[in-house]
Amino acid sequence: MQSAQAAQDTADLALGDAATAQATADTAVQSAQTAQDTADQALATSQANGTAVAAAQLTAETARSEAGAAQATADEAIARIDVLGFDGSGDAAGANAISLGTGASAGGDDAIAIGTGAAASDGAAVAIGLGNVASGNGAVAIGDPNLATGIGAVAVGADNSATGTGALAIGNLNVAAGNAAIALGNGSSATGDGAVAIGDGAVADRANQVALGNSASTYTLAGVASTASNAAQSGALHLLTSDAAGNIGTTALDIAELGGLGDRVDLLEQQSAALDARTTVLERHARQANGGIATAMAMGGTMIVPDSTVSISFTLATYRGEQGFSGAAVLRLTPRVYVSGGIAGSTVKGSTGGRVGVAFGF
Repeated sequence: MQSAQAAQDTADLALGDAATAQATADTAVQSAQTAQDTADQALATSQANGTAVAAAQLTAETARSEAGAAQATADEAIARIDVLGFDGSGDAAGANAISLGTGASAGGDDAIAIGTGAAASDGAAVAIGLGNVASGNGAVAIGDPNLATGIGAVAVGADNSATGTGALAIGNLNVAAGNAAIALGNGSSATGDGAVAIGDGAVADRANQVALGNSASTYTLAGVASTASNAAQSGALHLLTSDAAGNIGTTALDIAELGGLGDRVDLLEQQSAALDARTTVLERHARQANGGIATAMAMGGTMIVPDSTVSISFTLATYRGEQGFSGAAVLRLTPRVYVSGGIAGSTVKGSTGGRVGVAFGF
């Protein structure tokens, strides 16, 4: 209302100046006419009195010049009045409306439009700045240019749009399309009812959604671990979770349960360690068994060379990744009595063994 009163005072002053200038111009015209009449009379009375005629003519010309200047001043004042509109006059069609600027229009009651092309077309709407449009009842658009069409909507800055009822868009290129939506920053969009988008390129397209920043944003909550913050909590505590898109939620897992899980985890770790030890023993036994089989296979390959008193043989074998080896000797004591002995081992540590034997024939 102070801005409206100031604008009204300015207009009243301009109208007074215009009226004064017009009156001055009229007086000057009358003086010029009087001087012209005097000159004509002097010329008719005496052609000899050239000095008086010349003086009267000069007075008439001076008066005409002053009248022209006064008329120009009046015309300029009237031209200035053309860009002002108040209370149903000019481009201020609404009751108690105010319009100021070329092409400004205040069509709603108590509306205010200030600036080139500014338009306030609904009750108590306010549009200030180049090309701003406030068409909602009580809407406000300020900057270069903004659009506020929702009831009570506010758009401030550059190229913002607030079209929802009670919507707020402040900054640059922000859109608040949902009812009671808020879009702040640069290029943010709040299209859901009650949605809030704050930051650079933030998008809140669901009802009552709050979006802060974009995928490159980082977040700092300095007081989250404060004593006062913790004291404000009540009831069971839950874990905060987030998906890849940044949607935040909580788990049904109670924090108190996590304390019990710690003991369970310790027990599981002990059992796992014992299982690992048993597994190591089993793996060692499996290798020993495989090595023993490879050793037996190698030992079984002892050969007797016909017509020889002594036969010596060496044998290699492999089984499931383990290798066996053996060396054996056979001694023929008589044609029907043989004595043999051998030694064998494998790639498994501790798998070396030996044998001796005697054979009789009847």
